[in-house]
Amino acid sequence: MENRYMTVNEVSELLRISKSKIYKMTMNSTIPYYKVGSKLLFKKQELIDFVESNIMHASSDRLNQFDLISPFSMAA
Repeated sequence: MENRYMTVNEVSELLRISKSKIYKMTMNSTIPYYKVGSKLLFKKQELIDFVESNIMHASSDRLNQFDLISPFSMAA
């Protein structure tokens, strides 16, 4: 596991979200971070784990609610 700490600017680039969004996420404690004095620091692996644990997966039940029809199966 990588122990390097990242700054808000580096996290913004990594996650491709604005710095203000990162600050809001730290204020709401929705993203893992460390505070040293007034400086916010982040561990890269913790951020990766955070993102991967928050991925939304479409369930097969939701897909079944749509009537999917192939254009090749229609009678001419």
